Amino acid sequence: MGQIGQILQESKKINSIKRIFLNGGEPFIHFPQMLRCIKKIVKLDFQVGIETNGSFAQSEDSAKRFLRPLVHLGVSELRISNDIYHYKSSGTTPAQNALNVACDLGLVISQIRVCGPLDQNQIPSELNPSIPVIDKALRYQGRATETLVSGMPLSNWDTFTRCPFDDLSSPDQVYIDAYGNVQICPGINIGNVWETSLAELLSAYRVADHPIYGPISQGGPALLSEEFGFIHGVGYVDACHLCYTIRQQVRTRYEVYLGPPQVYGLEKS
Repeated sequence: MGQIGQILQESKKINSIKRIFLNGGEPFIHFPQMLRCIKKIVKLDFQVGIETNGSFAQSEDSAKRFLRPLVHLGVSELRISNDIYHYKSSGTTPAQNALNVACDLGLVISQIRVCGPLDQNQIPSELNPSIPVIDKALRYQGRATETLVSGMPLSNWDTFTRCPFDDLSSPDQVYIDAYGNVQICPGINIGNVWETSLAELLSAYRVADHPIYGPISQGGPALLSEEFGFIHGVGYVDACHLCYTIRQQVRTRYEVYLGPPQVYGLEKS
């Protein structure tokens, strides 16, 4: 918790940071630590949100035990994943239990729906029309490249000339992982907060100087491929698929920028 406190104190010095989200993995796995973290965030006058898959809500009673403390602590938003990539059951899912109880408790909630190639008719149930839906495009990186690429239509590498998801020149959010890595896109670091303060990292960041973000911002994963002389396969599903495949291959040459190892399917050394 000391490291989290350090990050929060540094964040307070950056006027543009107004809201902090806790996500995962799954933050409810470490519930007592999460509650202590929320208290620190609220005490510093940040808005606090949580993203979860709702797995803690095996019943509505269980959901109440976990969610009531969030109301008392002043959590401003709860986002719950509810789609075929998280739940394949046709019955009531933990996400639905969590959504029902959160709604009853008066929490501000949204449903996250990952949109991808799986048959949307397989979604466990109809999304609650009274709860806002955040649609997120599936990104073919990490485990998705191993389990979902097979059978998908492929395009040539040189068609992916832009990053479709992030403004790498002027990002409106950053991620900080459990090891202190600061990232615009998961798996691509701009520095580490245990070594350099967050304010200094953000102030010093120049996309053109970054060996990974720089080429992507100028010409997408296609230019990154050219810069590294990457040898291509038969094709790629989307820009993320190409970008991730390149990064896997060059990771050992750019370990400072490409990590942690778990993002690339490797155990932490």
